[in-house]
Amino acid sequence: MNKSQDLILGVLGTQWERTRPGGVNTYLESLKRSGFSGRKVMLVWDIHPQTRVDLLRYGHEIVDLTVPPEPFFHARVRVVYEYLKEHHKEFRWVNFFDVKDFLLQSDVSLWLEENAGNHSIIASSEPVPICTEETNWLWARSILGEARAKEIANCLVINGGTFSAKA
Repeated sequence: MNKSQDLILGVLGTQWERTRPGGVNTYLESLKRSGFSGRKVMLVWDIHPQTRVDLLRYGHEIVDLTVPPEPFFHARVRVVYEYLKEHHKEFRWVNFFDVKDFLLQSDVSLWLEENAGNHSIIASSEPVPICTEETNWLWARSILGEARAKEIANCLVINGGTFSAKA
């Protein structure tokens, strides 16, 4: 397999996207400028019509899904799993990026070829403890409760919305 069989996969749904048409254009433009030549797939539900136009204009395949019953951050993990369960054999590398927070500076396929070595998954953390990053600290307390949140307060923030993995 070669870099044309790499995937950049994203998820857009009601929670964030519907009220911000054009909110992903910086991401889309950075992807275009990066030189990435693989497939670009966006799993979507209830997106703004202009966002659909923009995704298609930038060469994305759109997979329409029904509005999920669970919150966005739970649903995105599930729909990515379901998509990859059916399609993983089509790809060399799968790159899942948190669309609203991510910009590409270069071709991720080339970076992986030059830097992945024997690793089959590449993930990232941020150099800040959970308790010092407002959103993550809020999520930790609301999902885990105060006692468990205090146990992980000084652990580094992990970017669960960004990874690359061998398919």
